Amino acid sequence: MTHSMRSQPTGAIFGIARMPGDAAMSVRTLFLGVLAEGETIISGLAETGQVGGSIHVLRQLGAELWGDDSGTWHVMGGRAFHEPERVLDCVAGGGGLRLLLGLLAGCPFSSFVQGGSSLQGRSMAAVIGPLSAMGANIHSRSGGRLPLFVAGASPLMPLPAFSASIASANVKAAVLLAALRASGTTTYIEPFPTPDHMENLLQHFGIPLSIRQQACGVEIRVSGGAPFFGQQVEIPGDPGFAAFPMVAALIQPDSEVSLPGLLVNPCRMGLFETLVEMGADIRMDNQRHMNGEAVADLMVRSSSLRGVSVPPERLGRMVDDLPALCIAAALADGETVVSGIGSLSTFDVRRLEELVRVLGTCGVSADMSHDQMVVRGPVRGYVPRGGVRVPVGDDARLAMAVLVLGMACEDTVVVDEIAPIIRVFPGFFSIMNGLGASIHEH
Repeated sequence: MTHSMRSQPTGAIFGIARMPGDAAMSVRTLFLGVLAEGETIISGLAETGQVGGSIHVLRQLGAELWGDDSGTWHVMGGRAFHEPERVLDCVAGGGGLRLLLGLLAGCPFSSFVQGGSSLQGRSMAAVIGPLSAMGANIHSRSGGRLPLFVAGASPLMPLPAFSASIASANVKAAVLLAALRASGTTTYIEPFPTPDHMENLLQHFGIPLSIRQQACGVEIRVSGGAPFFGQQVEIPGDPGFAAFPMVAALIQPDSEVSLPGLLVNPCRMGLFETLVEMGADIRMDNQRHMNGEAVADLMVRSSSLRGVSVPPERLGRMVDDLPALCIAAALADGETVVSGIGSLSTFDVRRLEELVRVLGTCGVSADMSHDQMVVRGPVRGYVPRGGVRVPVGDDARLAMAVLVLGMACEDTVVVDEIAPIIRVFPGFFSIMNGLGASIHEH
């Protein structure tokens, strides 16, 4: 049974929007915690389907982890994993799935891995390749699709110089995780920078890294085999989730929204930089560091935005934020041009194609070529018409972007399914409505 949601035109929004813990950091911390010696204590762990699914599969492998009454999570690491009794089901999240493959690659037993509907058609070839080169035996359906069979090896072989064909923070994290159990030094080269939470967390756990900018990209070297120890980790607010109230505040006149305790890692600030170039009034206060990550409090005020050109090298720092950017661009003066989309995954390209279609049905001019997307803001004073029902499938970010767009349209916008949002960002509706939005069951 599906449950649709409508977003009605609204006025100014105000208030404080506290974001849940960053999902990418949360999942990476769990996987490092089960490999570390001793206890890892995590506060602010994200409560998403991807995190819950990761906890479930780690327990199936014999890991001991639990949450206490205060919301703090405890992970007891350094224990031997065992072959799972059942198929490992990654119910949500490509990041958690890839990290699971990185973990299983170094386990000397066989596992079967499947995923939810959002993962069934997505290729894992980009991570299967390097893990296979390290000695894991991984079989998939055609094109690297799930379900998967994984027979791990112990120890793994290091990769002396692996050049990634695509820029993917999740593939990088999976290979670096596997490299911790390789008998030597692995060198991973990404074509351009992607979010570096895994690198920061590795160093927080006391694991030496070498990171160098080379002509061919970013080179990361890590040696395996040495023990490392559990740590205390505090997870800051997720900037990917913050993108939606941020853009809503920018496009709704007379709005002001505060976003405290937000992760502001430079490798995740592509959207922030682009919005500032567009004329966004965003102030960053109380800048500090937690676990090697930059954190700050943001104040966002409504702004007159203008179209800009987004260079290809920035995409790796804002891939998941492109839906939110499209909504800002739809209300900006002039053209916003995003270049380099040919380097994105098939999933991300299809998401953008659907957004272009949705914008068109709402009266916003937008189009895509094989390597470029253009969104043309309205003539001054024009309001997108809305009045559409959008099929979103399993794409939570597409659904949230459409609902934010509905706040600025002449007529109600409806998304046909809310389950993806509840799985990925369960607090989305209460946070947005608490600021003054009108997003309710249809």
